[in-house]
Amino acid sequence: MFVFFLILLQAGVAVPDRLDDLVRVALDQNPEIHAAARRWEAAAARPSQVRALPNPTVSFTYWNAGSPLPGTSVGENPMSFVEPMLTQRLPFPGKLGLRGEIAETEADTEGRLYDAERVRVVADLKQAYFDLYYVERSTETVERSRELLGRFASVARSRYEVGEGLQQDVLRAQMEETLLEDRLSVLTRQAGHLRARINELLNRPSDTLVRTLPEVTLSSLDYSAEELQAIAEDANPMLDAYRFGIDRSARVLDLARKEHLPDFDIRVGRMFMGTFDDMWDVSVSAEIPVFFGRKEKRRVEEAVAMLRESQSEFDAAGRSVAREVTDYYLAASTAERLERLYREAVIPQASLTLESSLAAYRVGDVDFLGVLDNWSTLLDFEVEYYTQVAEHEKALVGLEELTGLDLVQTGGDE
Repeated sequence: MFVFFLILLQAGVAVPDRLDDLVRVALDQNPEIHAAARRWEAAAARPSQVRALPNPTVSFTYWNAGSPLPGTSVGENPMSFVEPMLTQRLPFPGKLGLRGEIAETEADTEGRLYDAERVRVVADLKQAYFDLYYVERSTETVERSRELLGRFASVARSRYEVGEGLQQDVLRAQMEETLLEDRLSVLTRQAGHLRARINELLNRPSDTLVRTLPEVTLSSLDYSAEELQAIAEDANPMLDAYRFGIDRSARVLDLARKEHLPDFDIRVGRMFMGTFDDMWDVSVSAEIPVFFGRKEKRRVEEAVAMLRESQSEFDAAGRSVAREVTDYYLAASTAERLERLYREAVIPQASLTLESSLAAYRVGDVDFLGVLDNWSTLLDFEVEYYTQVAEHEKALVGLEELTGLDLVQTGGDE
C-alpha cells in the first residue's frame, strides 16, 4: 500500500488523507492534549509537597539586662543572654498522610481527565472527518447529477425546438440547475468549515490542505448494547475521574474529622550566658479548638456534603453514559439497516425508474416534470445513502469515546 501511495505522489496525484494518520498527528500535536498532560504532571508533583513537614523556623534572641550593643552585659549579668532557636511545627499524626492521599487522588483524577481529553479530541476529529466525507461525497453526487440534468435539458430543448416539447420544460431544467448551484455553494462552505476544524484539532494552519478522503466501508459492530454498557461502566475515563472524585471527598472528610486534633509547635533553643552556665530553652505548644462548633464541626459538615455531591455526580454521569451508549447503539443499528436498504434496493430501483421515465419522455409518453421528479428523487436517495454511512461511523465514534474500544476502521479501503 505504501508503494502505491509513493507512486501516486511521484505522479503528482493527491494522496487521500487516511483517518489513522490524522489521529496520530492529533495525539501528537493537539494543544488541548498537551495542556491536559501538563495539568497531570503538575498534580503528580503535589503529593510529596503536602506530605512534607512545614519548614522549620530559625530565630535569634538577644536579651540585654545591662548596657546596649555594641557593649553588652552578657557574662556580667545573669539576666543577659544570646539565644539561637529552632521551631518546628508537627501536624497531628495522620494529617500529613491524608493530605498526601488527597493529592494523589487529585493526580489520579487529572490522569483520567488526560485520558478523557485524548479520547475527546480523537472523537471530535473522527466526527469532523466523517462529516467531511459526507460533504465531499454529496458534492460529487450533486456534480454527477448536474451533468445528468444537463443531458435532460438538452433533450427538452431538442423536443421544444421541433415542437414536441414545452418551453416550461426548458425553463424548469434551468431552474433546477440554479438550485443545484446553490446546493453546491452550501456544501462548499460546509467543507471549508470542516477542513478548518480538522486543522484546528491537528494544530496546523487552517488553510492547510485536507486531501480528498478515501471511500468509507461500514465498520462492523460486534457487541451487544448490554456488552457496551458493561464496558463503558468499567472503562469510561470520565466515570473513573468521578470515582477518584468520590475517593478524594472521602479522604477530605477523614481529614476534616482530624482537624480538631492539635498541631504541635516544638521550640528548642540554647541560651549562651557568657561566664555563666548556658541554659536550654525547650517548649511545646498546641492549638486549642476553642471555636470547634464554628470551624472544625462545620468543616466536617462541609466535607460530608461534598462527598454526597461527588456520589451524586458519579450516579448522574453513569446514567448519562448508559443513555448515550443506548442512543449511539440504536443510531448505528438504524444507519446500518438504512445504508443497506439504500444501496441494495432504493437507489437501484430509483435509477431504473429514472431510466424508464427518460425513455418514455423521449417518445412522448411521460411529461418532463415526471422525469425531473424521478431525477430529484434519485439525487436525494444517493445523498441520503452517504448520510447513513457517515451517521453509522459517527455513532461508532461516540461508542468509542464512551467505551475506549476501537470500533471504527480508521484506514479506509486498502
